[in-house]
Amino acid sequence: MSTRRFFAFCTLAAWIALTPIAVKTSLDWIGADNTIQLASEQSKLADGLDDSMVVAFRTRQIKQLEFRWEGTIWVGLTLIGSALLAEPRHKAAHEHVAVAEHSVAQTAEV
Repeated sequence: MSTRRFFAFCTLAAWIALTPIAVKTSLDWIGADNTIQLASEQSKLADGLDDSMVVAFRTRQIKQLEFRWEGTIWVGLTLIGSALLAEPRHKAAHEHVAVAEHSVAQTAEV
């Protein structure tokens, strides 16, 4: 196995592992938004900003930051993986020429 192929598979494995983590973080972020809405409604009844509202805002900020980092890393892994898994142009062109020469040779034999 070539080094390029090895790194491609490692990148693919990291991408597969990060995908559910990023999805869970996004769901947690949505849950934090719902918590803020609930805390906001409760604070209207209490006429003030209490600790639960501050904690809800801070949790939302943390989840948003986590999701941005995970999303950035996920996109980076996607780009690196696609670049590593892509066939080199010179190899693809060489194979295309070899196939064409082989078909010409078969035609000449007939």
